[in-house]
Amino acid sequence: LLGLAVLAAVAAGLGAGRLGRSEGDVRVTVAAVQAALPREADAWGKFLAHERLTIEAARRGARLVVWPESAVPYRLDRHRGYRELVAALARRAGVDIVLNTIEADDAGRYFNAAALVRADGRPGGAYRKRRLVPFGEYLPLRSLFRRVPALAAQAGDFTPGAELVLLESRDGTVGPLVCYEAVFPALAADEAAAGADLLVNMTNDSWFGWTGGPAQHLAHARLRAAETGLPLVRAAYSGISAIFSDRGRELGRLGLGERGVLTAEVHVGGRAPGAAVGRALARLCATLAAVAAALVLVRARRADVAPDAEAGPAPEGTSRDEG
Repeated sequence: LLGLAVLAAVAAGLGAGRLGRSEGDVRVTVAAVQAALPREADAWGKFLAHERLTIEAARRGARLVVWPESAVPYRLDRHRGYRELVAALARRAGVDIVLNTIEADDAGRYFNAAALVRADGRPGGAYRKRRLVPFGEYLPLRSLFRRVPALAAQAGDFTPGAELVLLESRDGTVGPLVCYEAVFPALAADEAAAGADLLVNMTNDSWFGWTGGPAQHLAHARLRAAETGLPLVRAAYSGISAIFSDRGRELGRLGLGERGVLTAEVHVGGRAPGAAVGRALARLCATLAAVAAALVLVRARRADVAPDAEAGPAPEGTSRDEG
């Protein structure tokens, strides 16, 4: 019974995502760039590498190019020269660029952010990461764990963003997922419900090394595309970068340690039914699973307490459990 309920729910979800798309759907070439540079490489060298890859993406027809998390350590909000360089690159290449940056507010709080620079050099908005990595981007229970040097020394001091912000590209709105935000279905669902036409996931998985971590993270990102009915562009600092269609189909990837440009044509601007009903469908699936599980438990309980009519009375001094 439980298996049938889950199967029906999955079938309903797949069907919702495949019913077609609404008017306004267009196809746009997007790109992810992966420089795969050593983390200790100098900041200027990192910018030049991403500049070259962005120009190559433009030559391949890309209209939107996504840079990885930690691609270049300069800050858009504090380094005017860097801001002007990125704007000039966007104009010269004729592409919208989505990149990672650090921001600070007047209160001295720091944010891990995603920003969009449009092809005309103007800003297209900035999003501050809402789900931070504990012991990486912040120290939970600081009053307690700050006394543990091994933990406190490795933790950052970032503040989570307070609101959902979509970035405005020429070809539609972009829903950013910074690093491990791709693990949380609700974040992608919120962005789809708010009107995102495309999801981007910028990440730095290099600290995983050559383990299964990057592949596992990639699998989460793929699910976000399939769940929301939105294409997803994933740019990872050292891999694995990939582009997924609005049905979660992989359109290409750059492997671990591989340097290059990944381009693909995706649907942007249409409205997949799966994106509109995704959250309601998820709740329905959870409800059906809970009801089915409850029914299974009730039937199992009744089977435990029901008398075994065929066995007859047990011999005196023995138990049915014996033997």
